[in-house]
Amino acid sequence: MLAGMTSTQWEEWKEYMRVEPFEEERMDQRFGHLAAIFLNRYRKRGTKALSMEEATLRFGDTPVAESAVKPMRKSWQAMKAFAKTLVMGE
Repeated sequence: MLAGMTSTQWEEWKEYMRVEPFEEERMDQRFGHLAAIFLNRYRKRGTKALSMEEATLRFGDTPVAESAVKPMRKSWQAMKAFAKTLVMGE
């Protein structure tokens, strides 16, 4: 298929994929949306809600939004309390 394609056709396909992502990228977007819904439901009061882009996992050379890169430092006590909340369903 690629051998018989002109450069113009190739550019049109690339633009189409940008507008309508193919399977794996679209699935990543769906799961990012679900993750954002879940994370925003259980976020700490007063904290900023996450966007779908911030909740989507990034692979390889995919650019990451500046707002999505935040170093998180938690004590082991905070992590234990969070895990307990997940298990106990409080």
